[in-house]
This record gives sequence, C-alpha cells and structure tokens, in this order.
Amino acid sequence: MEVFRIEDASGKGAYQSDKMPYHPDDGNQPAPWLDRVLGPHWLALMEDGLEQGYQFGFESMDALRAWFHDPDWIRRAVRRGFKLVRYEVPDGSFFDEALDRPVSAVHKGQTQLIFWKSAATRVHVDSLSTIQ
Repeated sequence: MEVFRIEDASGKGAYQSDKMPYHPDDGNQPAPWLDRVLGPHWLALMEDGLEQGYQFGFESMDALRAWFHDPDWIRRAVRRGFKLVRYEVPDGSFFDEALDRPVSAVHKGQTQLIFWKSAATRVHVDSLSTIQ
C-alpha cells in the first residue's frame, strides 16, 4: 500500500524534527493512544516495546492535507527543507529477522496510520509545496 509522509532531510517526521517541530492545534489530530481505531494497537505495541519500529504516515494525500492543514506551517516547512515522501509498504504481517517474530506492517487509525520502518520502501520524494 502507498503511505504518504512529511519528512526533513534526515528522514525525521514533522513531530520529531528539530528543524521545526509540528504541534497539533485541534482535536482533529489525536495522539495515537487517543485514536479510537489506532489506540489499542499503539498501546499493545508500547507494552511489547515495538513502537519505536514504526513511523507515522497517511494512506492518502487527502488525509495528509487534512492533518497538515495550516498553509503558514506548510510554507515555513518548505523553506526549512521538509519534503513530501511516498513509501510502498506491504500489506499484512511479515517475519522480522532482527526481532525473530512476526510484525504487522501497517496499523490504520481514524486519521493517520503507523508503518514498520524496515518494511517500507521509499519510492518518491517531492516538494512539500505540492500539497497546497
């Protein structure tokens, strides 16, 4: 499946980057544990110590635009080198050799999703200005 994400030059997402961290501004951007669909998966991953293996993203450009809807933030992020990145992530579970166990590649939430970093293939990078 395709996954869309905003990243800085080092591959850090909008919340983790030291270039210009993003801060949610309304109830439409729930923390993963507050998302009614994603929350149970996220809490289980935290209990197993697996949450660090996942990155956040979106299953469509519309979902990404709905989350990052502030045009002023987008303009500042473009100036600071953030990019729009598209990944291809396998559906379902796979066996992670390093963990010696099966892992779900994607967990979808109401508004965002998480995907297993090592299972994803970066397939396209574009200017963040294209989302406006």
